[in-house]
Amino acid sequence: MSMLPFDTQRCPIYVQSSTQRFDVLQLNSKNHSLVEYVENTEWELGGVEQETGLKSYSVNIGDGDKTVTDTYSQLTITITIKRLTKYYWVQLIAPCLFIPILVDMTFLMPAEAGEKISFSVTVLLSFTVYQLMIAEDLPKSSQSTPLLIVFLTLMIGLSASAVMLAIFVLTIHHQNPDRPLPNWFRILVFGGLAKVTCKSKHVRANGWNTKRVTVHPRRTK
Repeated sequence: MSMLPFDTQRCPIYVQSSTQRFDVLQLNSKNHSLVEYVENTEWELGGVEQETGLKSYSVNIGDGDKTVTDTYSQLTITITIKRLTKYYWVQLIAPCLFIPILVDMTFLMPAEAGEKISFSVTVLLSFTVYQLMIAEDLPKSSQSTPLLIVFLTLMIGLSASAVMLAIFVLTIHHQNPDRPLPNWFRILVFGGLAKVTCKSKHVRANGWNTKRVTVHPRRTK
């Protein structure tokens, strides 16, 4: 299930008699026929394997002092099926690859548009809806998690971060223009983020101060 929807399943079927031992009944493997095979819209038949063997069981007789072992003939038929991915590409994977582009578009919207936060929240909700759609078709198991679910969870976290950053940007945008920038903000943007985004030369070329600046309170008359 971890590779959903690119997974391949192997389904073993065991055929065995519970009353006739192998010296009375022996199951043999012959060439299988797919004459009556009906194609499925979700799965593709990958192959059929047959194998014969012996299976032994031990039974206690009486008070448990004596143990009798019986051996039975067993036929194992292993069917390999591969999931068809066309439906998942169109309905789930392609939208999940296009929607993250909208997260980046959030930062290109001007603050004066007034739809920056609502647009970010809409993208966040779209990821949540797709995750619920996929979860409905999956068995509830904690042993393995599909990579598609992991990808959607990461995208939900990224979208939530975009919403918080949009709120932060709008808060800075609507501040009083006469109010100086806080010292921590100068150090964070012009010092730390400038190095991460390789904009240190641009900061020095414009003469922006990256050192701590003491802001004196205004005097009131």
